[in-house]
Amino acid sequence: MAQYRPKRKVEAIQWNGIYGDNFEEVQKFLGSNFTLDFSRDPKGELKIESFLGKNKTEEKVSVGDYIIKGYEGIRSCDAEFFERFYEEI
Repeated sequence: MAQYRPKRKVEAIQWNGIYGDNFEEVQKFLGSNFTLDFSRDPKGELKIESFLGKNKTEEKVSVGDYIIKGYEGIRSCDAEFFERFYEEI
């Protein structure tokens, strides 16, 4: 039986929260494709514009999640899933 690794390369950054150590880096990574919402959480909630098929959608990014840029655009990914299926190169 053969083993396989995902072919596609992605760029990714982990969201550490608005008061985390990489907020400016996340801002540069996302450009204008995000909003911060303070209506439900005083620490701020990060929302990114992503695509599900051809439909534009808004995704909430939880602290600890990864934000991935790939051929499908920008999306969030649970940290446990990301660390299981991606390795830094």
